[in-house]
Amino acid sequence: MGQKVHPRLFRLSARYDWDAQWYAESHAFAAHLAQDMMLRRLVGEKMSKVPMGPMAVTRTCKGCAIHLRCPRVSQVQGRLAGEAEAAREIVRLRFGEGIDVVLDDIRRPELSAHVIARSVVDQVERRAHIKRAIRRAASAAARHGARGVKVMCSGRLNGAEIARTEWHMEGTVPLHSIGAEVDYAAACAKTVYGTVGVKVWVHGATEVRHAPAL
Repeated sequence: MGQKVHPRLFRLSARYDWDAQWYAESHAFAAHLAQDMMLRRLVGEKMSKVPMGPMAVTRTCKGCAIHLRCPRVSQVQGRLAGEAEAAREIVRLRFGEGIDVVLDDIRRPELSAHVIARSVVDQVERRAHIKRAIRRAASAAARHGARGVKVMCSGRLNGAEIARTEWHMEGTVPLHSIGAEVDYAAACAKTVYGTVGVKVWVHGATEVRHAPAL
């Protein structure tokens, strides 16, 4: 049987960093963890229509901040400033003044698995053809320099009676290379005939070079 490992978790020490960066004593750890989960849920529900990367929570002696990684932050602040401000207001009313919502820019949104997954979800919810949507998403990422991309959809595709899985891959997506830049995202499309799961793997254009062992 295949053993599935999250690509980002597998490469934490070599390629990625933790999405929550803070330290707490044993008596306060459970409260901070519950607050982190509540923050992610509230902000994620309020900004559900905005293509975002993984949210990051940082805590310092001055307070707490939740970072939202969005493509083209200037457009988000202009066109979707209302949703961002509403998220700040919800966080302020729920947790007080010590928590801030910060918008960070994604340098290459065309190679972000979360942005690609959000675009596929939007197409599926608009009842676009599944196979055409995943092929278009994979081809667009490959044109922008991705070494490989894989898009998978599972569920009652196009309203079929029996659930199935459709996927499309271009290039190569390594599974065991720790130095490879493999971004991963999973999303859920809510349709009138049920939910459709979307998974995206993106193999980036660079790799980490490790020093030779002595």
